[in-house]
Amino acid sequence: MGAAEVSPSTGLPGLDRILEGLWEGDNVVWQVGAIEDYLPFVRPYFEEAVRQKRKFVYFHFERHVELIPPHPGVEMHRLDPSVGFETLTAEIARCTREGVKEMIKQAFRAEVPGVILSREYTEMNLDNLSGVGDAIRELRLRT
Repeated sequence: MGAAEVSPSTGLPGLDRILEGLWEGDNVVWQVGAIEDYLPFVRPYFEEAVRQKRKFVYFHFERHVELIPPHPGVEMHRLDPSVGFETLTAEIARCTREGVKEMIKQAFRAEVPGVILSREYTEMNLDNLSGVGDAIRELRLRT
């Protein structure tokens, strides 16, 4: 069963019902007091994404243990939050061209009205912009 054949899921049927399902391109964001409060949600989500053969990008902030085990289907980015906000956002911006392409495609499939590529020119990464162009061409979008 490939990713295109089933709807994305949190891996928790009850939560899926509360959220009325997930759509490709959705961002599910949690604000928790302790990392332990997040574990019951992240592990089922990861396991379901792997089961559905979906791309999974994991930003691991080094203050805590890895929540997702190493897996061939996971693109992992290890980040040190002590370096400060600007450096951290630059690290996050270093996603792969293919990863950016997939994120843009998912966003437009979810019918977003647009995508902000960067807050400032200095943050733009040509490889990431190429990923955006790849997605736009593949989706046959007109600018």
